[in-house]
Amino acid sequence: GKGGLRGTIIDITDRKHLEAQLIQAQKMESIGTLAGGIAHDFNNLLGIIVGNISLAQTYLQSDHQPHRLLMAAEKASFQARDLVQQLIGVSHGVSMTKLTVDLTEMIRDAALFALSSSQVTCDLVLHKDLWAVICDPTLIRQAIAQVVRNACEASPQGGRIEVEARNLALEKGTIPSLQAGRYLSISITDHGPGIPPDLLPRIFDPYFSGKERGIQKGMGLGLAIVYTIVKRHEGHIEARSVVGQGTTFDIYLPATATPAIGLKAAANT
Repeated sequence: GKGGLRGTIIDITDRKHLEAQLIQAQKMESIGTLAGGIAHDFNNLLGIIVGNISLAQTYLQSDHQPHRLLMAAEKASFQARDLVQQLIGVSHGVSMTKLTVDLTEMIRDAALFALSSSQVTCDLVLHKDLWAVICDPTLIRQAIAQVVRNACEASPQGGRIEVEARNLALEKGTIPSLQAGRYLSISITDHGPGIPPDLLPRIFDPYFSGKERGIQKGMGLGLAIVYTIVKRHEGHIEARSVVGQGTTFDIYLPATATPAIGLKAAANT
């Protein structure tokens, strides 16, 4: 009879996605361990530097040039201290206080705060009756504000970004790294230049940044910290981008049916 060829086609998209997630998690774990050790040692050295600067200032009149130089050195030392705190965040060194919280108000406040000094405006779409999340409100606020800040920096002056929060019932396999169940989905979209496909897999790497480096422009730690915060809450974050059209960050946080407490109550807990 006639010869033939039989084959089997297997879709390995989910497996490749999980492998990429595992590689990212292992890379962040290694970098986090290194960052934690560096941050601890540097913090000790920084304490000595700041202490001696403050002591030296007491021997000088405030209008003397050396005093002004010491003030500049002190300011730089405080900026270095903030950088140390960011390194500690990447290294899982920040303790968490988890509460069952309705994040509706916090998402609004974090977004508006992040945009307070910019010309970019924000369209907020916060769906009704959002499910509560068991989280550390301070860390989640930091994560959302950081992503909004990134969206703002990617937007042209006078541009707009969108922040949407909604309930999402995930089925098994929808997002390979997440279990089926209830999630709060937070999407943050800008209409900037977008991220090239070859750079997209690296955006959560510490110290990777497509922006000009420097104290004002950031050192590429922001999204690495966001990634760490989301993963510590057993959630997921991913980015979708089209060059010339913009970028969307999707954050998924496990939700609960447990009644939530308000943010004011959480602050007093």
